[in-house]
Amino acid sequence: ELEDLSGSIWYGVKVRQIDYEDADRRIELSDLELQVDWSKTNTSHVAISRLSAKRLTIISLSESEPDPQPLNLDIPELPVRVSAETIELKAVDFDGTIVNEIAVEGVDARDLRIRAAQASAAFGKYRVQLDNLDAELVADVALSAVFAWQAADGSWSGEGSVSGSLHRLEVEHRLFGE
Repeated sequence: ELEDLSGSIWYGVKVRQIDYEDADRRIELSDLELQVDWSKTNTSHVAISRLSAKRLTIISLSESEPDPQPLNLDIPELPVRVSAETIELKAVDFDGTIVNEIAVEGVDARDLRIRAAQASAAFGKYRVQLDNLDAELVADVALSAVFAWQAADGSWSGEGSVSGSLHRLEVEHRLFGE
């Protein structure tokens, strides 16, 4: 269900609220804005200059917790290359777990590979930043990135890198603080 759709595909689209519900979950997205860079878009490439939303809420409707299962990704390849200069979400709520101020810049997605120049998010009083993110969405997701984080009061921070895959992830980390 869409509420208050305004703008145009050519100059940018705004949607006040998008709601979706099925037997397992309810998804709510508020204040969505989408601007396409038509000068860079063609039949094999969709270029997004800005994609933002105020809040994404995902609520599980099943009452019982499912048994833990191994990660099984069955993601179809993208039919075209998709790039985005900026993606911003003010808040994401996954069944009460809230991640704030998600920002991703320099996104390039092609086939099953996603790259981003920079991604950041806040978890409570901590902020995490990933640089040069590179992920391939196959059965075992390959990852590499450089990251930095800092406590809101500045007392603790860290930096490092991750490489490998979700099956075998290697982390190098340096911690700074009082």
